[in-house]
Amino acid sequence: MSERILPGISRVGGRACKSVWYEDLPVISSPKDANVYLLQLDGANVLVDAGSAEGMPMIEENIRKAGIEPGDLTDLIMSHSHYDHSHGVPGWQKKYGLKIHLNAVAARFLQDQDYRLYGHLHKDPGWEPDPFDVTHAVADEESFAIGQTEFKAYTLPGHTPDSTVYLFEKDGRSVAICGDITFALNAKGNGGLGALARYWQSNCVHYEKSLEKMLSLRIDVLLSGHYHAVVGADKVRTSISASLTRMQKLLATPEVRHFGCGTGSLD
Repeated sequence: MSERILPGISRVGGRACKSVWYEDLPVISSPKDANVYLLQLDGANVLVDAGSAEGMPMIEENIRKAGIEPGDLTDLIMSHSHYDHSHGVPGWQKKYGLKIHLNAVAARFLQDQDYRLYGHLHKDPGWEPDPFDVTHAVADEESFAIGQTEFKAYTLPGHTPDSTVYLFEKDGRSVAICGDITFALNAKGNGGLGALARYWQSNCVHYEKSLEKMLSLRIDVLLSGHYHAVVGADKVRTSISASLTRMQKLLATPEVRHFGCGTGSLD
């Protein structure tokens, strides 16, 4: 199945979230997958994140159900490097020759064969990521075109140093791809944060500044890496603000000094 969010924007991959967050979110590909989106744009068909290698056949079928053939895809935008977003990238690149857009910070890690940003130490011993070629290393505040659509990228570290927001216009709305930076409110009205771990270089000071930066951007639609999309500028702002409030509470907790608090750096 595919989940239509707006005309030309569909969720074509993602797992269920059986928790206090979103028990009603259906699994539409592999249980290992983060959200995967299909953008049908003027002159291009874009995949946002890739999920797992195991999820690729289901995502291909969901793309067909959304109205296009996987062979008509042109580009793949990556929100960040974590394995539930990136493990499937090599398969998509090899099979369809997609152009891969990934933050320049992550591209440098890959070039150095440093796979910490994958978060792969969560996997079984011996599991290693499958490398891929980055077609476009995306710089902070870079503007670039895919087909006839202009994108603006912002590096917003905190969850990971390569976390990126991509902004583009669709039918007069400002749409943000944000990965795991922020999410829709949960059933209790609380904001969410991407998981924090020192080995993938989480940093709470940077995270707070990134969420403040997001609040300064005009965003009408939020496409996050997990849970529901958020449609409506007021709802988006409420979600980001709730995430910021949660981070500020963490910053007031002494234990988070392990994530760079007080120095703004993990060096």
